[in-house]
Order: sequence, then C-alpha cells, then structure tokens
Amino acid sequence: MLLLGLIELMSLLGSYVLVITSRKDAGSYGASTVYHANSMKFLCCNEAIKHLTSEEKRDEAYFMSLLRIAETTCGLYYSYDRDLTLNLQRASKLAAGRVHKPLWKQADPRFVWNRNLLEELIETKLDEFITPLIQGSFQTEQFTLKDRLVRITLFSRRCNRRLGTRMWRRGANLEGATANFVETEQLVEYEGLTSSFIQVRGSIPLLWEQIVDLSYKPRPSIIEHEEMTKVVERHFHDLSQRYGDTMVIDLTDKQGDEGNLSNAFAAEMQNFPDIRYVHFDFHHICGGGNFDNLQVLYDEIEEAIQKQGYFLMNSKGEILLDQSGVVRSNCIDCLDRTNVTQT
Repeated sequence: MLLLGLIELMSLLGSYVLVITSRKDAGSYGASTVYHANSMKFLCCNEAIKHLTSEEKRDEAYFMSLLRIAETTCGLYYSYDRDLTLNLQRASKLAAGRVHKPLWKQADPRFVWNRNLLEELIETKLDEFITPLIQGSFQTEQFTLKDRLVRITLFSRRCNRRLGTRMWRRGANLEGATANFVETEQLVEYEGLTSSFIQVRGSIPLLWEQIVDLSYKPRPSIIEHEEMTKVVERHFHDLSQRYGDTMVIDLTDKQGDEGNLSNAFAAEMQNFPDIRYVHFDFHHICGGGNFDNLQVLYDEIEEAIQKQGYFLMNSKGEILLDQSGVVRSNCIDCLDRTNVTQT
C-alpha cells in the first residue's frame, strides 16, 4: 500500500488516511517506472470509532459516502523517483540544489492531485512518506524508424485549481484559474535526443456558468462582474509567466448561446493585442466528420507554431532548443473539438 495523505473529517471521527491498494505498471519515463493507481481506500485512524453513538455512526456513514467518491477517482499516476508534474523543459532547468530535494518540493503544485491531503505530512516533515500524484493520462510506445528505436510518450496533467465535473464547473474564478485546465506534453526520444512539445487547454477564461436543469444542453450564461477583464488578464499573465507567448485557438460556434459566449471572449481578447486570438468555428467548417478541413486552421497558425518551437536536449542533458510559447485551445467542454485539434 502507498500512503497518499490524510483528511480530518471532524473531531469525533478523527483522521482517515488514503492509501493505494492496487496498482499497475504504466510504463517508464526515463529510467523511472510510472505506476497507475487501480484502486484506493480511506482507512480510519481513530479507535474511538468503535464506540460511536447511533447519531455519530450516521454522520460517519455520510462522510464515508463522500470519501468513496474520491476512492473512485481515475487517471492517477505516480513515480517513486521522478517528478511527473513538471514538463521536461521546466525539469531540466531546476536549480542544482532543488533536484536533490524530495519530489513534493520539486513539484508544480498545480498538478499535484493529492496536494491538500499532504498538508499534515508536510507540516510534520515526513518527506519519505510523501508521493505526489498527477491526474490525467500517461502513455508510452516505442517503434523502429530506419532500424533505430523511437519512443513516444504522451502526458496530460490536470490542474487542481478549479476542479469540478462537467456542467457544474465552468469558466474562470476571480484569480484567473479555469476549469478543465490540462497541460499536454509529447516527448520523442530518438538517437540520444529527447524533444518535448507542450500544448494547453482550458475553459473559456470568463466568468460564466451553465446551470444544470432537465434540458439536454443547459444554456451557458455570462456572469456580469466588474472584474471580468482583470480575470482574463490574470489568466493570461499566468500562462505567459509559465509558457511564454500564448496563442489562443477558440473552437466554439458563432451561433446561439455558445456564440454569445464566444463573442464575449473575442471582445475581451481585444484588450490584449499582444496575445494572438484565432477563432475557428469547428462545427461549421469540419461538420460531418470533415476533419481534413482543419488544414485551414493549421495553415493559418503554422508560422506561429514554428516560431514557438519545441524543447530539445541531448543525452548529456545539454539544452539545444527551447519552446518559447504555447497554443491554448478551447471549445466549450475542452473535450472532443479540442482533442481533435490538438492531435
């Protein structure tokens, strides 16, 4: 079992620890094994639970029903000796002293899924028991090209700053963090060279919501707020600090309620002339499965992507190239349209 952290429910019930009860080998990243968490369980640390009153037992059962939802979280990955939260470009530029620190001190807190559960372990300096997990995906495959081995690895790291389920969590918060924000990294290893290419996705960084009701597709609505432009500014300032120049690819419709949201986004982006905003009506242009029409978009942004470049290092760890910017894609859910376009 692997300890993931602790949670304090209430004074009577005490602490519960979350542990991984089964795992599988998901592949390797460099020389390190990456594991996928197959199952997890919360365990009670309080002996007094045996002597709870009937009312306290009802409370405990209710809290446990909530914890069981967390136990079923999917897409969790970890490594004992490699930080999975950092993309290769950031990891290669860690200060010399930092690489010798525990993994959680190296990690990007945005992508540590169990960050809140680790607080007590961090406070008591139990570094040897702290293992950061990412939520997202990890896949690696290898093949031969001209009799040389090639390995391709795909990472997706989900941000923990505005978590929530589809429909219930939309847009940005006042700090500029957006729902469904994911950093995706493609790594290619070939003839002693390793390249990394980063893309990001995220909900439209406005204040908006989609109230769930009995309709198949609840109507999105914009939340009027005096801080709206500041929210957008905070979001893109954060991206520029982390990734460099940002190019926005907005794949939403231009009609109906979705069009209203898209138009509001486009209007806000006029306040930021240094950020390139590209609208591409995916449903209209690629309708009926005509995905070849994406070439229209690719031709439009090719020069900018070439300028942003990609990260490249050799087997000695020497940096040959840097990625100087990032493409930020979105549709409404950051799912199907975004997946196809990023691919």
